[in-house]
Amino acid sequence: MSCFQFNELLSTNLFGLVNHLLPEPGGIGKERAFGKDSHSAWSPSWLTYLSVRAARRNNERPVTEPKGTTEVKQVGTDHQL
Repeated sequence: MSCFQFNELLSTNLFGLVNHLLPEPGGIGKERAFGKDSHSAWSPSWLTYLSVRAARRNNERPVTEPKGTTEVKQVGTDHQL
């Protein structure tokens, strides 16, 4: 087995494993949301503690926007003829 075949096999298996760990489609249905609006059992948690603490120490405040003021377009729908 060559190095290239081994790398291909390894990456295929690794991406297959990651795919099984990802959540199923669904959640908010066909609605779209920004990552900053997404929360889960993992966030905020001990995994994000250091980032949150550093932001607080550096006086970094999140940008707050009134709800519904951010325009979200679907990719590929703004064709100009």
